[in-house]
Amino acid sequence: EEILALIDGTIVGSVPATAAYQVAIPGDGTARGVLAAIAAMKTVVDVDVAEPILPITITELVPDDPLYPGQVGVRTIRANEAWTIATGSVAIAIVDTGVDAGHPDFQGPEGSKVLLLPRSDLVDGDDDPSDEDGHGTRMAGIAAAIGDNGIGIAGVAWRSPILAVRAFGDGASDVTLAAGIVFAATNGARVINVSGTFDAPSTVVERAVAYALERECVVVAASGSQVDGASVERYPCAFPEVLCVGAYGDDGLPLEGANVGPWVDLGAPGENLPTTALGGGYTSS
Repeated sequence: EEILALIDGTIVGSVPATAAYQVAIPGDGTARGVLAAIAAMKTVVDVDVAEPILPITITELVPDDPLYPGQVGVRTIRANEAWTIATGSVAIAIVDTGVDAGHPDFQGPEGSKVLLLPRSDLVDGDDDPSDEDGHGTRMAGIAAAIGDNGIGIAGVAWRSPILAVRAFGDGASDVTLAAGIVFAATNGARVINVSGTFDAPSTVVERAVAYALERECVVVAASGSQVDGASVERYPCAFPEVLCVGAYGDDGLPLEGANVGPWVDLGAPGENLPTTALGGGYTSS
């Protein structure tokens, strides 16, 4: 009370465990008034420390992509805040149905950011991982469509190059997936995304994941969908070495029909995600 009377102050907050109190003083809030109050408090023997409060400012980067306002999921994971620190750098492999490398939102100053390497189509065994289905292109856009370029959407890691690896399609199997993971790890990817699943563990895929980890890659996979209303372990997501991601809705709860269980490591937005589509357009995934 003596201290408060000295500065005509009022306690407005406290952190008892640290013996700290937040005190408000009358006036216009100028630095001169605050510093005068601090100097007065320091003359009291019982005051250990007196210092001004430090306001916390949340900074974010808001890209100029016209569809960004609809990218609720990006803001849910607070990517807009992380972008003030980094917007991507390491190569992300999309091991999927291929990628539409000609999409406008993958075009940088030096051409397409999609890396098209020889023998990157593990289904047909050729050099053309073009996407005939659209799924891989959608995943690539969510991960790394170029942001702040005035068109379309902003990918989470928009400065990261995309390594297109076609491992899904007619005739694909766990063997083509394993080959795709190995291809990605061998050719410079540091993040390997696998959105496809199968219902039993595969030794060849597990060994491919181990190969990728030995080369300091992170392998990320989708938890997949329930079967007959029940959650089941889907692979490669359920391998303990894989970062298993479940799908959550805008309400913050697991999506209806999405697998949940102890093998799922984290959740991420899984609905109403604007992203890139075949032919240069956009869709919601």
